[in-house]
Amino acid sequence: MAAWVACWTALACNAEPAWKKELSSARPGGWPAITPSALDFKVSWRGMLDAGKVRIEFAPRDANKPGMLVVRSTSSSGGPASKLFPYRGHFWSEIHPATLRPKFFHGVESDRREKCTITVRHLPGRVAYTEVNEPMKAGKTTREAGEFRFDPVFDLFSAMLHVR
Repeated sequence: MAAWVACWTALACNAEPAWKKELSSARPGGWPAITPSALDFKVSWRGMLDAGKVRIEFAPRDANKPGMLVVRSTSSSGGPASKLFPYRGHFWSEIHPATLRPKFFHGVESDRREKCTITVRHLPGRVAYTEVNEPMKAGKTTREAGEFRFDPVFDLFSAMLHVR
Protein backbone atom coordinates (compact mmCIF):
# COMPACT_ATOMS: atom_id res chain seq x y z
CA MET A 1 0.00 0.00 0.00
CA ALA A 2 2.78 2.47 0.90
CA ALA A 3 4.50 1.82 -2.44
CA TRP A 4 1.23 2.55 -4.29
CA VAL A 5 0.76 5.82 -2.38
CA ALA A 6 4.38 6.85 -3.08
CA CYS A 7 3.96 6.06 -6.79
CA TRP A 8 0.66 7.99 -7.01
CA THR A 9 2.17 10.97 -5.15
CA ALA A 10 5.14 11.05 -7.54
CA LEU A 11 2.83 11.00 -10.56
CA ALA A 12 0.59 13.72 -9.10
CA CYS A 13 3.59 15.94 -8.34
CA ASN A 14 4.81 15.66 -11.93
CA ALA A 15 1.38 16.27 -13.48
CA GLU A 16 0.72 19.68 -14.98
CA PRO A 17 -1.38 21.95 -12.80
CA ALA A 18 -5.07 22.08 -13.77
CA TRP A 19 -4.99 25.84 -14.39
CA LYS A 20 -2.30 25.51 -17.09
CA LYS A 21 -4.85 24.48 -19.75
CA GLU A 22 -6.71 27.76 -19.11
CA LEU A 23 -3.72 29.82 -20.28
CA SER A 24 -3.54 31.40 -23.71
CA SER A 25 -1.45 29.77 -26.40
CA ALA A 26 2.29 30.34 -26.11
CA ARG A 27 2.46 31.00 -29.86
CA PRO A 28 2.65 34.70 -30.79
CA GLY A 29 0.01 36.22 -33.03
CA GLY A 30 0.54 37.31 -36.61
CA TRP A 31 1.94 40.72 -35.83
CA PRO A 32 4.61 42.45 -37.93
CA ALA A 33 8.24 42.46 -36.76
CA ILE A 34 9.13 44.85 -33.96
CA THR A 35 10.80 48.02 -35.23
CA PRO A 36 12.99 50.32 -33.13
CA SER A 37 10.70 52.36 -30.92
CA ALA A 38 10.59 53.86 -27.46
CA LEU A 39 7.86 54.56 -24.95
CA ASP A 40 8.36 57.35 -22.43
CA PHE A 41 6.10 57.63 -19.39
CA LYS A 42 5.88 60.30 -16.74
CA VAL A 43 4.86 59.08 -13.32
CA SER A 44 2.94 61.43 -11.07
CA TRP A 45 1.25 61.40 -7.74
CA ARG A 46 -2.45 62.00 -8.31
CA GLY A 47 -1.56 63.90 -11.47
CA MET A 48 -0.24 66.84 -9.44
CA LEU A 49 3.30 65.99 -8.42
CA ASP A 50 6.16 64.74 -10.61
CA ALA A 51 7.13 61.36 -9.19
CA GLY A 52 9.39 59.84 -11.85
CA LYS A 53 9.85 58.51 -15.34
CA VAL A 54 9.98 55.22 -17.22
CA ARG A 55 11.49 54.59 -20.67
CA ILE A 56 11.06 51.31 -22.53
CA GLU A 57 13.02 50.79 -25.75
CA PHE A 58 12.10 48.02 -28.17
CA ALA A 59 14.84 46.92 -30.61
CA PRO A 60 17.14 49.88 -29.84
CA ARG A 61 19.49 50.56 -32.75
CA ASP A 62 22.61 50.59 -30.55
CA ALA A 63 21.94 47.15 -28.99
CA ASN A 64 24.19 44.63 -30.70
CA LYS A 65 22.69 41.17 -30.16
CA PRO A 66 22.43 39.53 -33.61
CA GLY A 67 19.38 37.32 -33.98
CA MET A 68 17.77 38.58 -30.79
CA LEU A 69 15.18 41.24 -30.07
CA VAL A 70 16.44 43.48 -27.27
CA VAL A 71 14.14 45.39 -24.95
CA ARG A 72 15.63 47.65 -22.34
CA SER A 73 14.09 49.91 -19.80
CA THR A 74 15.18 52.57 -17.37
CA SER A 75 13.15 54.12 -14.61
CA SER A 76 13.73 56.50 -11.75
CA SER A 77 11.88 58.50 -9.19
CA GLY A 78 11.96 62.23 -9.76
CA GLY A 79 11.02 65.58 -8.33
CA PRO A 80 10.05 65.72 -4.67
CA ALA A 81 9.24 61.99 -4.73
CA SER A 82 12.93 61.20 -5.25
CA LYS A 83 13.70 62.68 -1.83
CA LEU A 84 11.11 60.48 -0.13
CA PHE A 85 11.70 57.38 -2.22
CA PRO A 86 14.90 57.42 -4.28
CA TYR A 87 14.62 54.70 -6.92
CA ARG A 88 16.47 53.64 -10.06
CA GLY A 89 15.84 50.65 -12.27
CA HIS A 90 17.64 49.29 -15.34
CA PHE A 91 16.34 46.25 -17.20
CA TRP A 92 17.60 44.35 -20.25
CA SER A 93 15.81 41.53 -22.01
CA GLU A 94 16.87 39.39 -24.97
CA ILE A 95 13.95 37.76 -26.76
CA HIS A 96 13.74 35.28 -29.64
CA PRO A 97 11.94 37.38 -32.30
CA ALA A 98 10.12 34.47 -33.98
CA THR A 99 8.58 33.07 -30.79
CA LEU A 100 8.72 36.07 -28.45
CA ARG A 101 10.13 33.74 -25.81
CA PRO A 102 12.84 35.22 -23.56
CA LYS A 103 16.43 34.04 -23.59
CA PHE A 104 18.00 36.35 -21.02
CA PHE A 105 16.81 38.96 -18.53
CA HIS A 106 18.91 41.21 -16.32
CA GLY A 107 17.56 43.79 -13.92
CA VAL A 108 19.09 46.16 -11.39
CA GLU A 109 16.90 48.10 -8.97
CA SER A 110 18.10 50.35 -6.19
CA ASP A 111 16.39 52.40 -3.55
CA ARG A 112 17.45 53.91 -0.25
CA ARG A 113 17.76 50.50 1.45
CA GLU A 114 19.32 48.16 -1.09
CA LYS A 115 20.44 47.35 -4.61
CA CYS A 116 18.88 44.20 -6.07
CA THR A 117 20.36 42.53 -9.15
CA ILE A 118 18.41 39.75 -10.86
CA THR A 119 19.68 37.64 -13.76
CA VAL A 120 17.45 35.05 -15.42
CA ARG A 121 18.58 32.64 -18.11
CA HIS A 122 15.90 30.80 -20.07
CA LEU A 123 17.46 27.48 -21.07
CA PRO A 124 15.94 24.49 -22.86
CA GLY A 125 13.44 22.98 -20.43
CA ARG A 126 14.45 25.08 -17.43
CA VAL A 127 14.98 28.57 -16.07
CA ALA A 128 18.05 29.51 -14.02
CA TYR A 129 18.10 32.63 -11.86
CA THR A 130 20.40 34.56 -9.57
CA GLU A 131 19.37 37.32 -7.17
CA VAL A 132 21.88 39.45 -5.27
CA ASN A 133 20.75 41.97 -2.64
CA GLU A 134 23.32 44.50 -1.49
CA PRO A 135 22.47 46.85 1.39
CA MET A 136 23.20 50.52 0.72
CA LYS A 137 24.56 50.93 4.22
CA ALA A 138 25.93 48.40 6.67
CA GLY A 139 24.69 44.87 6.31
CA LYS A 140 25.30 41.58 4.66
CA THR A 141 24.96 40.98 0.92
CA THR A 142 22.68 38.03 0.21
CA ARG A 143 22.77 35.82 -2.86
CA GLU A 144 20.22 33.28 -4.00
CA ALA A 145 20.51 31.10 -7.07
CA GLY A 146 18.39 28.29 -8.36
CA GLU A 147 16.49 26.86 -11.25
CA PHE A 148 13.06 25.50 -11.98
CA ARG A 149 11.28 23.64 -14.74
CA PHE A 150 8.09 25.11 -16.14
CA ASP A 151 6.99 26.02 -19.62
CA PRO A 152 6.14 28.53 -20.97
CA VAL A 153 7.89 31.17 -18.88
CA PHE A 154 8.02 34.79 -20.00
CA ASP A 155 9.74 37.84 -18.59
CA LEU A 156 7.96 41.18 -18.26
CA PHE A 157 8.87 42.41 -21.75
CA SER A 158 8.31 39.15 -23.64
CA ALA A 159 4.89 38.88 -21.95
CA MET A 160 4.05 42.45 -23.04
CA LEU A 161 4.96 41.60 -26.63
CA HIS A 162 3.08 38.31 -26.50
CA VAL A 163 -0.20 39.92 -25.47
CA ARG A 164 0.08 42.98 -27.72
